Amino acid sequence: MNRSDLDWDYIRRFTTRPLISAIIAIAALLFALWTHNEHKALFTELSANRVAVHEDYESLIAQRRLVDRYHRRYQQYYELGFIGRENRLDVVETMRTTTAELEPDDDDEALLLLLND
Repeated sequence: MNRSDLDWDYIRRFTTRPLISAIIAIAALLFALWTHNEHKALFTELSANRVAVHEDYESLIAQRRLVDRYHRRYQQYYELGFIGRENRLDVVETMRTTTAELEPDDDDEALLLLLND
């Protein structure tokens, strides 16, 4: 069997279409792999964002529940007078200013000494 015995036209006619089909299939497979990797990266990013948003939402709900739970207690204590404006400090300040006003000056002490003699 020599090279000249091969029918090149026959071989070309029946192998060209399968070769072109294989090349197109390989190109389509490479494109599908590329788009799959892109979508996988996007999915991973969106999944991480979803987890972060879900955790933030859970934290917000927990904080809201704390506020709701303790606000009622705060209101009850406020109405009872345990919480609110501190009156004891006002009393201490009033006593301090009254004491300062009632303390005798040096002139008053000298006058008292003269009267006692």
